[in-house]
Amino acid sequence: MESNSTRQPLPAWYLDPLNWLLLALLAPLVSFALVQLIGVERLASLSATEWASWVQAVGSILAIIASIYVVNRGHRLELQAEALKASADVDLRLARLDVLVSHAASDFRALRDDPDRPHALATHWRDNSNSSVRLQLAQIEFDLDQLRSIPLMDLPMGAAGVKSVYELTYALMVARSALEQEDPKIAVTADGMRRVSDAIFRASRFAGMPVVRLAAVRRERDKKR
Repeated sequence: MESNSTRQPLPAWYLDPLNWLLLALLAPLVSFALVQLIGVERLASLSATEWASWVQAVGSILAIIASIYVVNRGHRLELQAEALKASADVDLRLARLDVLVSHAASDFRALRDDPDRPHALATHWRDNSNSSVRLQLAQIEFDLDQLRSIPLMDLPMGAAGVKSVYELTYALMVARSALEQEDPKIAVTADGMRRVSDAIFRASRFAGMPVVRLAAVRRERDKKR
C-alpha cells in the first residue's frame, strides 16, 4: 500500500538564484560587522602569528560548514533516489493491476447483451469460445485466479484498490454462477446467452467501478508529475 508519509525530494537551495543573491548581500554585511566588532585598530595591530591563528580559526569554521553541507547534500540525494524508486515501483504495480482489472472487466462485459451492439454478444461467444460454456467458465476462472493472486495489503491504491478487487471478484463470481447454470456439454444457444446476460446484469456496476477508479488514480498521478 502506498504510504501517505512517503518522503518527497527536498529542493536544492543552490538551484534558487534568490538564495545566491541573499548570500551576496549578506557576505559584505557580515564582514563589516566583524570588523566593527573586533575593531579596525585591533586588526591593524595584529602580529603575523595572531593573523595566522585567525586564518586557521576561520578555515576550521569553513571546513565544518563544508562538511555539514556535504553530508546534508548526500542525505538529500539519497532521499530523492528513494522517492524516485518508490514512485517507479508504484507505477509498475499500478500498470500490472490495470492490465488484470481491465482484462477481467472486459471478459465480464463481453457476457452482457449490449442494445447498442446487437450482434456483439453472439460474436463474442462464437469468436472467443466457439460457443462453449466450458471455455467461458475457464476464462472467468482464470480471471478470478489472477485477482486472488494480488497481495491486497500491497495495493498501490490503498483501500480503494482493495474495494476494487473485491467488487470485480464479486462480479466475476456472479458470471461464473450464471455460466454454471448452462449445460457445458452443448454449444450455448441464443436463449442461453440471454439468460447469462440477464443473470449478470445487476453485477455490472461492480465490474465497471474498478476500471473508473484506476483511470482516476492514473490521472491524479500524472498531474503530480
